[in-house]
Amino acid sequence: MQAMPKASTDIFYQEGKRIQNQLENELDSKYNLHPDFRFQGSVTTNTHIKAVSDIDLLVLTEKFKSYEGELPSYCHKISHKTSIEYIEILRSACIKILKKQFPKADVKANSKSIKTVGGSLQKDIDVVPANWFITKAYNQSNNEADCGVQIFNSKTKDFNRNFPFKLIVLVNKKDKDSAGNYRKLVRLMKTIKIDLDDDNPIRDISSYDIQALVYNIPSKELAACSGLKLLQLANKYILQWISREDVFNTLKVPDKTRSIHERVSIDSLVALNEELNGLWEEIN
Repeated sequence: MQAMPKASTDIFYQEGKRIQNQLENELDSKYNLHPDFRFQGSVTTNTHIKAVSDIDLLVLTEKFKSYEGELPSYCHKISHKTSIEYIEILRSACIKILKKQFPKADVKANSKSIKTVGGSLQKDIDVVPANWFITKAYNQSNNEADCGVQIFNSKTKDFNRNFPFKLIVLVNKKDKDSAGNYRKLVRLMKTIKIDLDDDNPIRDISSYDIQALVYNIPSKELAACSGLKLLQLANKYILQWISREDVFNTLKVPDKTRSIHERVSIDSLVALNEELNGLWEEIN
């Protein structure tokens, strides 16, 4: 349940910066894509675990931005087709640069990211091609936490919108309001998941959705718990959600962009309940 040592966490950012430096030079000078970079994921929310972790490096092209509502008058409107062309050029360029600059690493392109592992890298890095999503709230606040990103899916040829910088703010507040127990429970549940066989339904629950499930447990109840009693508290709510599917269907991920039930099944919750029960019996 404890946070990873700062020295280990710092290596994620150092290695991510190495990747960024190599990409930045060529994406700008050779491809004229004017890249911007940000980190996202469990390392940035301090919910990462030793067993399995990587850091996401967002690569955002300044060639186009998406806007909430009416496009500002100073912006040049481009078509959905053109935006896909730009992002595919960005994605292809990232793959070529990574393979050239890190020849001993395993560079594997997935639908949404380019995972770069091994070689001279001490940590796994996920390079994520994306573009900025400028919200009305951001235009008013100029606070990056109000700004979203759109991550390109190369299989569906579409963009998935999320708010990684808002998530950091929300997680910080949740953890503070829960006396530091929010992050502890997230890490514990992620560790439980990693220890299971691949065919266990719990393995279908993403790390992000584990964060979301715990986020929906009231902060006061989290703060009142200590140690492994957090397991009992988690199971209390999981049982409620299993028995009241109508309630479970109302639960949202922290940034409110979607419902949890869209990607987490009741079968997964049942398996999670059984696993938590078994673990509690083992330690008592």
